[in-house]
Amino acid sequence: MAHERILIVDDETAVVHSCTRILEQHGYVVTSRSDSTAVPDLLRRETFDLLLSDIKMPKLDGLELLKIAKEIDPHLTVVLITGFGTMEDAIRAIRLGAQGFLMKPFDMAELTSVVEDSLARRTLLRDSLRLQMLLPLLEINKMLQVSGGEISLVQQVLQIAAQEIGAARLALLAPAAPDSDVQAQAADFTQIAAVPQTSDTPNVPRPALEAAIKARQPVWLLADETTVLQTSSLPNAVGAVLPLLIKGQVAGILTAQSVGNGRAAPFGQISLDLLRVLAGQLAIIIENAQLFQQAETLRVFSADIIQNMTNGLIAIDQNQRITAFNPAAANMLGRKTTHMIGQNLAQALPHAPRLVEAFQTTLLTGQALPRTEVTVQHKNGHSLPVSINTAVLGSEKEQATPLGVVGVIEDLSEIKTLEAEHRRLDRLAALGEMSAVVAHEIRNPVAGIAAGVDYLTRKAPPGSPEAEGAALIRQEVKRVNRILEDILFVARPMQLNKADHDIINILKTVQQRCQTQIEANRVQMTVHCPDRLPLLNVDNQRLEQVFSNLVINATQAMPNGGLLKIECHLETRLNNRAWVVISVTDTGPGLATEVKQRIFEPFFTTKAKGTGLGLSVARRIIEAHGGTIQAKSKPGNGTTFIVSLPVEQRTSP
Repeated sequence: MAHERILIVDDETAVVHSCTRILEQHGYVVTSRSDSTAVPDLLRRETFDLLLSDIKMPKLDGLELLKIAKEIDPHLTVVLITGFGTMEDAIRAIRLGAQGFLMKPFDMAELTSVVEDSLARRTLLRDSLRLQMLLPLLEINKMLQVSGGEISLVQQVLQIAAQEIGAARLALLAPAAPDSDVQAQAADFTQIAAVPQTSDTPNVPRPALEAAIKARQPVWLLADETTVLQTSSLPNAVGAVLPLLIKGQVAGILTAQSVGNGRAAPFGQISLDLLRVLAGQLAIIIENAQLFQQAETLRVFSADIIQNMTNGLIAIDQNQRITAFNPAAANMLGRKTTHMIGQNLAQALPHAPRLVEAFQTTLLTGQALPRTEVTVQHKNGHSLPVSINTAVLGSEKEQATPLGVVGVIEDLSEIKTLEAEHRRLDRLAALGEMSAVVAHEIRNPVAGIAAGVDYLTRKAPPGSPEAEGAALIRQEVKRVNRILEDILFVARPMQLNKADHDIINILKTVQQRCQTQIEANRVQMTVHCPDRLPLLNVDNQRLEQVFSNLVINATQAMPNGGLLKIECHLETRLNNRAWVVISVTDTGPGLATEVKQRIFEPFFTTKAKGTGLGLSVARRIIEAHGGTIQAKSKPGNGTTFIVSLPVEQRTSP
């Protein structure tokens, strides 16, 4: 059953009545007028789908009425009735927008046929207008998906739509808090785009906005300022409020007005249909913009995590080209991130074959690699222990070819150092316990030997072979006792007698004490320190023991002479804590790598008569003061021992 609205205009009352009766029998809603001059005002108040008008009428003929009607409603379908029209009238009517002609006299079949054909063409026109509006909207929608949804593009959407719909004004409102779970009210929406941009606030009654938000469906404003929710047969809709729904929530509001900006007619049915289409497209556009923004936020968040990870991260594609290489991986392998992206993994990391093999195996098998420890080479040559675990990218099916591989690399150097230190402390604990027992057991027999020698040689004359032999035995007993003292020192808990001392005075004391041996080996010793350094809360005798040991070792490393240089300075480290750093450097033959790794171990020595306890004791003393000692050396380039002692932080009384 048809519901299209038809307006019949003819100065012959009989024709009007006859056409009205026939069309109403076919279900059309018919309005008729015999006075053509009253029709323009009627068209400004109500909308019709088809105008059926005679051409020859007094006062306002059909062609002038056609022109006025098209100005009021460009989408109105017009059929002209004529009994003796000329070719000129027909051409003019077509140019003015007439869609059909009906020649008098006509019967019922001819009338209904022309009307049906004209309305069918109107339907095609409506579909064509929809496509004309949708095509540019779809193009803009693509732009929004790429750019993230700029307001300027929404403005373009409204401009295109206003032209196609014939609206005097279109506006888009958005909620102030789009992510809020609380149902928004009309007051929460603000205008973000409008055509024309004559005001920052919508010229739509607040109750209409509230009704659309509550009902979650379009609300139409009629000429008498009432609102309705019906979706068809709206002859006098002059405004519209269309909520834009995304997942059941109102994400925006489209408002439209037909009155204003030189336009005074209500919306036609085609315009109302196009408004619904526009509302649907705007909802899609807003949702796409939100999804793009969420994706962009997630991308930036993920990129920040990758860039700031303490572990290295490397990703490759299925062609083994590097697609991700974060700063931590660059630091571990001595590479630059910007130089690595796009390179072949094996070619970019020729010194890390086991690392490359882990990625290649995962790519080939499609199976993630559990945590595996490997050794890689830094670009500058030093080896670095790391762990690598890999995962497949983009392969949901077991048989699918992976799109790539991502691997996480952890620097194990600090862990390995801690493990080695733990092992060292375990060995020291066991050695200390054993040494204490052994030293105690040896000390008593040695004391007995010394007493026995004294007793046997008490009557031996001085200079006799017996007296000289006894003196030699006593000397060796003293040496054994010194060794036992060192062993017990390693084994016993450290006891420090701390006081405030100047490190420069301690170094001068050491220089005076060792001067004889320094000169005997033809070594030149220099001490370079600032005039004033902070006092250190230390055991000065223990530090003299440490630096004496370092000076004697350095002197013995240069039997044919050389240069021994002691330097000290103040530096600030973590937490703004001050440290006094003392370096002892010789020009001897240096240390082999395997020797340097074990040089602080108890009983390890390269000397023929050494006990191997000197540097072990020195390290224990320095660590008891909260400091560090380390050796730097290369074969042929001498050795430097660096002692760092913390400056005690004092609080004001």
